[in-house]
Amino acid sequence: MWRSAGIVGIGVSAILGYAVLAHDRVDTRIEAITGNTVRIGADPARLWGTLAPPVDAHCAGEGIPWSCGVEARAVLQKFVDQNRVECRVEPMPQVDGEQVARCDSARHGDVALWLIRNGWAADYFPESQGYYALAERDARQSRAGIWSDR
Repeated sequence: MWRSAGIVGIGVSAILGYAVLAHDRVDTRIEAITGNTVRIGADPARLWGTLAPPVDAHCAGEGIPWSCGVEARAVLQKFVDQNRVECRVEPMPQVDGEQVARCDSARHGDVALWLIRNGWAADYFPESQGYYALAERDARQSRAGIWSDR
């Protein structure tokens, strides 16, 4: 699927979008850190039920390796820049100090589902219990996003 390959020499300028936090309804900055992790204000949170390649990962499939981690982050940033996103930090145990959030947009609904359906993240079964498995299967079959051969 993907593999880490040290530091990627391509930089992505992070244009900050805005999110609405469900608990206080205050606009706050949101920034993509990886293809499935956002910084809401000052706090990072991984999107519930997702895995995405690290920013320094490369995907190859049957083609030439490409910077899929950088592109996955750019896709998520573009999504939050173009959509009003509402996030709820989940009251669940953190994995390695990691907050988990569920985010939705009025136009596309569940942000994690949108990412997985479009091939930019994968279902994290231990957490989701397969909630996104069909969306991942469809993305793999259509060779979308990180599943493409390029």
